[in-house]
Amino acid sequence: MIERFLQAPILESGTYSATASSEPRTAGIPQGTSLSLFLANLAASELDRRLELLGVGFVRFADDTLIWSSSYEQICQAVTALYEASELIGSVIHEDKSKGIRLLTSAPSRPAEFTTTEHVNFLGHRLDLQTIRMKDSSLDKIKKRIAELDYTNLLLEPSKGSQCSDRLTETNVDKDYVTLIFQLRRYLYGSLTESDLRRFRNGSIPKMKFDGVMSYFPLLNDSKELTQLDGWIATTIWLAMQKRARLLKAAHLGVPDPHGLSKEELITFKAQSPKATGGSTDLRIPSVRRISDVISLAVTTHGLQVVSSNGPLYSYEG
Repeated sequence: MIERFLQAPILESGTYSATASSEPRTAGIPQGTSLSLFLANLAASELDRRLELLGVGFVRFADDTLIWSSSYEQICQAVTALYEASELIGSVIHEDKSKGIRLLTSAPSRPAEFTTTEHVNFLGHRLDLQTIRMKDSSLDKIKKRIAELDYTNLLLEPSKGSQCSDRLTETNVDKDYVTLIFQLRRYLYGSLTESDLRRFRNGSIPKMKFDGVMSYFPLLNDSKELTQLDGWIATTIWLAMQKRARLLKAAHLGVPDPHGLSKEELITFKAQSPKATGGSTDLRIPSVRRISDVISLAVTTHGLQVVSSNGPLYSYEG
C-alpha cells in the first residue's frame, strides 16, 4: 500500500486524472492522503522523543512544530534538535516561514537582545499569553465563504433578473432566505440544529463527533472575537436582505417575511410553520459564539477526540 501511494502521479492543475504526468515521484507523497500523516509521525517520532527529554513544551502536526519554554538554554537545545532532525529526515526547514526564537510578551516591549512578539500563529490559530483566537487569514476565509452564501442565495438571481417568483409566494417566508440560513447553519454547525445547541448548553453533553467549520477551532477562548464575528454575520445578511428587497421591488415581485425586519429582529426570527400544527421554523441567524461554547464544553468534558477526524485543523489554513 505504501508503494502504491509513493507511485501516485504528480498533481497537475489541481486535479488527478488519467492523463496525469508520468514523471516519477522522487520526493514526498500526495498531501492529504491517509498515509501522509502516518509517515510524518513516523519520520518525526525521534524528534518528539528528544524534545520530551529536553523538557520543552511542544506541539506538532505533520511537519509544523511549535516549541516553547521559559528557559532560553532549553530553546537553543531544541533548535539544535530541529536542525539535526531536518538533516536526518531530509525535510528542509523553511527559514522564510520560521521566524526563529522569539520572546512572547503581553504588550509591545522595548528593543531587546532578540525579537519579541505578542502572538504566534499555529494551524489556523493565533495564540497570545491570554487568548486563543482564529488566525487572521482563517477568519478572512470564513467571512469570504459566508459572503459567498449570502450572494448566491439572496442576490445572484435577482441581480440577473431570473428570480423564481414561486420561491416568494408558495409560503409566507422567502424560501431563498430559508435556504441561506440552513446552508449557513450547516457550514458553521455541521449536522447540529439550534435546538441541539440549546439542549447541550443547558444540560449534559454526550460524547459525539463535531463537524462544521467551527470544529476546526475547538480551543477558542476569545469571546470578544466570536461576538464581533456574530455581529459581522448578522450585519452582512441584513444588508444583503435590504438590497434583495430593492431588487425584488424593482422587478415588481413580492417581499415576504423576513423582509422589513430590523437587524435585531432578523437575528431572532422564527417563521410560523405552514402546517396545521401551528408550530414555528427556527430561522435564527446561526452564531459562532453558540457553537463555540458547545464545542468548548464538549472538549472540557470528553477531550479533543470530539473534534471530527473528517476535517483536520491542518487543512484549514488560510
